[in-house]
Amino acid sequence: MSSLRLETVPPEAWDRFAERARVPLFSRSIWGEVCREGFGAQTRYLLLQDADGSSCAGIAGIVLRILGVRLFQSAFPYGGPVGDSHLFAELIRRSEKALKAQGIHSVRIALPPGADSTYPGHRITRLFHHSLPLRGKKMIDQYRSHTRRDVRRASRSGATVEPLTGPGGVDEFYRLYLRSMEMNRAPAKLPISLFRAIESRLAPSEQAAFFATRVEGRAVSAICLVYAGGVAHALSQGSDSTYRSHRPTDLLIHTCLEDAARRGMESFDFMASPPQDESLHRYKEKWGARSGLVLTLDRSLHPVIGTALEVARRLIRLPPLARLTRAVRRRAS
Repeated sequence: MSSLRLETVPPEAWDRFAERARVPLFSRSIWGEVCREGFGAQTRYLLLQDADGSSCAGIAGIVLRILGVRLFQSAFPYGGPVGDSHLFAELIRRSEKALKAQGIHSVRIALPPGADSTYPGHRITRLFHHSLPLRGKKMIDQYRSHTRRDVRRASRSGATVEPLTGPGGVDEFYRLYLRSMEMNRAPAKLPISLFRAIESRLAPSEQAAFFATRVEGRAVSAICLVYAGGVAHALSQGSDSTYRSHRPTDLLIHTCLEDAARRGMESFDFMASPPQDESLHRYKEKWGARSGLVLTLDRSLHPVIGTALEVARRLIRLPPLARLTRAVRRRAS
């Protein structure tokens, strides 16, 4: 281990390593640029190298500033260490030491589905995760009877699904995202700038897409998808509950599943959800999605400031503060 050294490298050097290590999109520099633009963050690429300069393992992430607190988060929504797994613990130890020296107060490592690595000193959060294998291009025949019924009901209601494109499409999507956050009394954690960056940087190369269900010409349910490594990731969604009787989200998910299968995707990632949100779990499972866990690892690098950040994360879920975040996001959009 003494022959190893940790280097902070530019995006070009990171991408050379990422190509050899077959690193997924969320840990590549193009996604780092999406997050830099979307969150107003700084990117960080940390590589563990041996004596001859060969890169063995690394971690990509962004540095966020939240009320004066500097947080390093491994790639959003999934990241963590990549490369030689035998060196992950050493990589994390050295990376956190280096980040602390750079004035970082807290570290968050969001591991990808199926990864179960843990490291000493980290607080572990377990979230439910649902994924659906895509078999064939005619997905409706694989649904349960009540799911097929809901999709057909939506079609008979006159609802249609269309792509959302350009800045105007992002605006329509984000209006529905905020509407859902309002309905759920949840904080609006994702800014519109993130989705604008996804649309401008990834949609032209078909690495991302936005879709909406329309009823009488109005977008009433929408989704942002990112395609990476044979997986269609449902990064974020939104809907207007006024049109619930039309089953617009059922038609939207069905259309996106069939579209992902046509694109050659192997699975559809419904993303993570809190353990207590049982209705959301049931909704994902109605499509036949399999349930698993994803782990998020947190560690405070500053005894006071890091702990204050954890308190702030809990407080922001309180209805008055959640409402404030929605108002701020609405004004920014």
